[in-house]
Amino acid sequence: MRTLVIVLLSVFALTANAQRAEIFMSSYHYQKGYEAVMKNNYEGAIACFEEAYKIEPSARFVRLIAHCYSEMKQMDKAAEYMDKAIEMEVAELTADRLARVGFLYEIGKLKEAIEESDKLVSLSPEYDKGYVYRGFTKFLLGDLEAAEKDYTTAIKLNPEASYTYYGRAEIYAKMGKKKLAKADYQKVVEIEGASERKSQLPFAYQALGENEKAIAAINKFLAKEDCNEHDYFNAACIYSRMKNKAKALEYLEKSLSMGFGKFAHIELDYDLNFIRNTEEFKAIIKKYDKRNK
Repeated sequence: MRTLVIVLLSVFALTANAQRAEIFMSSYHYQKGYEAVMKNNYEGAIACFEEAYKIEPSARFVRLIAHCYSEMKQMDKAAEYMDKAIEMEVAELTADRLARVGFLYEIGKLKEAIEESDKLVSLSPEYDKGYVYRGFTKFLLGDLEAAEKDYTTAIKLNPEASYTYYGRAEIYAKMGKKKLAKADYQKVVEIEGASERKSQLPFAYQALGENEKAIAAINKFLAKEDCNEHDYFNAACIYSRMKNKAKALEYLEKSLSMGFGKFAHIELDYDLNFIRNTEEFKAIIKKYDKRNK
């Protein structure tokens, strides 16, 4: 099981200091724009709001620009910017809901994650990740038919997303549909073999019984200069799936020592089932899991 939410959380990549600086500068231009509006200087206000938007691309600044054009009786421009604001608001709300789904999953609230995914799908029915997250969570809860349906919908919306084929392959494997599972694993290899992004490739190889290729693929991750705790966690999952207890435990501890702290995810991740009940696994988790201490 891949850590889909890890990708999600990495979207918010700006440092805290950079975020504060951007908020300060956009607020400065917003304040200047507000002052211009109070003086009925709408052209000056638009210029300020545009500067704020360059720093912080937010629907609120677009909406303010629409308001200014409305006050200037330029209704075509006002309508144009209001349409853009509405489109951006939907996108921003979609991103927020997707993040919330990820947060709920990470703390083990799967039913709540499905409820939030339902809202996400209703808000953005053409957004494939809404179906992926909902299907993934339903899969964990054992609702395989519903999970397969969501993944199939996601594939129709975005047929080049390798993680969706991998997720559906895992569902098919669980359902005993070996031919369909194999076809989806092979699709992952086809997509990622020609791509720089190879996050699912080692797992697809392992599932296809090509362990040497799986090991070679995961070793490429571990050899990267920017190799991180997520790469080591994935290595632990790969070796657990291959029933290599020593390597799985080694890489699990390495990932935790580097800061991998998603213990709710570890509890849910069936890739680790081979080592989960070992005394070594329990000792490693006890060593690093500080949630109840």
